[in-house]
Formats: sequence, structure tokens, C-alpha cells
Amino acid sequence: LEERLQHTPILPKDGPSEVFHYTTVEGLQGILATRKLWATDVRYLNDKSEFVYADGLVREVGTSLTTGVEPVFDLVETLSKNFLEIFDCYVSCFCEDGDLLSQWRAYSRRGAGYAIGFDVPRLRELRSMDAGAMLGRTVYDRAVQLELLRESLQTALRPILGSSLREEL
Repeated sequence: LEERLQHTPILPKDGPSEVFHYTTVEGLQGILATRKLWATDVRYLNDKSEFVYADGLVREVGTSLTTGVEPVFDLVETLSKNFLEIFDCYVSCFCEDGDLLSQWRAYSRRGAGYAIGFDVPRLRELRSMDAGAMLGRTVYDRAVQLELLRESLQTALRPILGSSLREEL
């Protein structure tokens, strides 16, 4: 997956050299005490709206794909019914800006918090120890999201559905 995303908005060629993790005083104390940065299971996030949004995109792209025999949406529908159970995804959030008001408001208690800087090359080095981990940007442009998802679904489904997979216009 990571190879396919190289030089896309998710893994751009010119990424930052440092990213920041905003946290509370207690969060910083935990990171320093354990020397670990925790990732949260998406099923237990306070705000599941991004995951619900992504599920909607999968369904939208799935309905636009066809095999000429049966709609691919049935497969996508089947997968997405239990998406939270089959998709084991953990997230840890970083920001390219070390002093962003919206992040201070969201991740510190009334300004009492920290923005911890992390060296991106070192994070990538550590990430390489876990084949399932990826460090990439969040894409907010809907058109780009749809295109990346369309390409990913086509790549994933082609070995199953063969050359009959195409997009309905």
C-alpha cells in the first residue's frame, strides 16, 4: 500500500522534516515515563465522524464500479457492514505546525499542554519495524479522496474480479 501511495498527497515527495503531537501535561508525562507514543483504536475515538465519512466514500466509490455482471457495491456493502470489526486501525495524530491555535484548543486543557516535535525520518525508521504502520498526511480535498480510494479499490478488487472491473460513468 505504501508503495502505491508514494508521491501522492498522502505520501508526498516533499514532506516535512518535523511533525508535532499535541497533548496534555498528563499525556506528556505518560510519553516520557513509558518512552512510547500510543495509538488509539478508531472504534474508541471520541469523534467517529471521520470514520463514518470514510465509510460513506467507500460506498460511493463502490457504487461507481461494475463488473458488467453484478454490481461491485454488493461486495463493498458486505465488507462495510462489519467494517469496524474487520478493519483493525489505530491512529496517532501529528501536525506540521507546532503552534496552531485549533490544536491547542482541541488537545490541551485551556492552553496547558505541549506540542512535542518529532523527527519525521526517525519516525519513518521506527515505523519500518511494523509492516502494518504508515506515516502519512490526511487528505481533506474530496475529489482527491475519491480518486485515491477509486484507485485503491480497483487495485484491491482486480485480482478477485479480473479485467471485467470498470467504472460506470
